[in-house]
Amino acid sequence: MAFSARYKELFLPIPDSWLHDAWIALIVTVYAHLAIIDQPLIKYRQHLNQQLGAIKKGFIKQMTVLKKTKSNIYFTQLNRYILAQSLLANNYSTTPCNKEVFLMLEAKMDHLIIRGNMPKQKLRRLIVIIKELAALRYHRYSYGWKSAARDLFFN
Repeated sequence: MAFSARYKELFLPIPDSWLHDAWIALIVTVYAHLAIIDQPLIKYRQHLNQQLGAIKKGFIKQMTVLKKTKSNIYFTQLNRYILAQSLLANNYSTTPCNKEVFLMLEAKMDHLIIRGNMPKQKLRRLIVIIKELAALRYHRYSYGWKSAARDLFFN
């Protein structure tokens, strides 16, 4: 991730509830014009102590993790985005920003609320999942079909 130093004052301090890369990416996205550079800028190495991007797990390990993950994880994520929304709203009056990102942030938060409040009955849950899939929110704000399957079978 590369960005102009002028954005530093907008994302500091980094809230304790956010991973620094995710926080910086969100804030810079709100205030800057972005461009994707389609070439590696650094050599990426993986190690066991990484917070994200750790070594890939096999199918059985992934299923074990899914079964252990509870729906309150969505509310933990939601609280992070509520904090971000609040901080961004405070800066909004002094620094111009991308309003489209605000709308996407709200849609992401709505998606997290829906995922966190999935009905216990599978049929009702399936209806909610189909609506989220039709609105493309699973693909925009989660991991697409994988997330939909997780909500159907492991929630």
